[in-house]
Amino acid sequence: MSATADLIHVKELQLPHGLVAPDVWGKPKEQPATITLTVSLQGAGFSTAADKDQLDQSTIHYGELSKRIRALNRPAQHVEGFVDEAHQCVHAMASKAEGKFIVRLAALRVTLPKASMYGEGAVWTRVIEYDDKGVVTRRMGEYGVNEVKIMTLVGVNAYERQAEQPLLIGVNVTRWVQSEGEVEWPTTEEMAGLEAKVAEIIKPTSFETLETLADHTTKLLQEEFLATRFPQGCILRLTISKPRAIPFADAPAVEVMRNNHENLRGYVDRESGPTISVRDLNVVKPYA
Repeated sequence: MSATADLIHVKELQLPHGLVAPDVWGKPKEQPATITLTVSLQGAGFSTAADKDQLDQSTIHYGELSKRIRALNRPAQHVEGFVDEAHQCVHAMASKAEGKFIVRLAALRVTLPKASMYGEGAVWTRVIEYDDKGVVTRRMGEYGVNEVKIMTLVGVNAYERQAEQPLLIGVNVTRWVQSEGEVEWPTTEEMAGLEAKVAEIIKPTSFETLETLADHTTKLLQEEFLATRFPQGCILRLTISKPRAIPFADAPAVEVMRNNHENLRGYVDRESGPTISVRDLNVVKPYA
């Protein structure tokens, strides 16, 4: 049995105006943004358009889609408002004659290159899933920061204990919600402190291994940042790269994912687990 999926991408679309989001100081400010949009089609996808070698009701004209998305952009427009309007635009273009709806999933990512103090930008993503009538079945939100450079003491070798070295951190926080009756995502202002919190956690550490550092960081992020913003849980993905560790490789890296989402984490005893604080694990050993 084979499975097929036809997708249409518009990558790194430039907007005529900036979008309002927290800057590196946490203040809402209009700033440059690019848009990447992916549309996954229902059923047989754009098969009839492919057979005829011309656009028809089975597909979405990516040129027209790009024009409409850019036309939605106005001065002093907030990220959340723009994303909502963009998804409405996709829904309108997916609605065809005789009640046919051709989109299964639409994912829109906003990249804000100037919204990160230590890294390569912040990313705000919204994904919406539809049934074959165009009714929303699930939604996903994700906020992330990429390539966040943090200097810290880390390593198992004696020479590595003599000075701090750079680490590159990637953090993504994801939450899937049902179409009705679920708590919405925190605002961009509430999530803007994620990068600063990551730096606050990692800078003072002195672990030997990336594995311990990753586990330590995710625990504190969940306890001190995410728990108040996602009381029903979320999915946290953390990547730590060590670019100075191996001369003939870009970097070794570890990646962890922690899922404490109420609907996805399975049978977990909330009262179980160690009582010792994760801060107590930060122990410096003697070195030769």
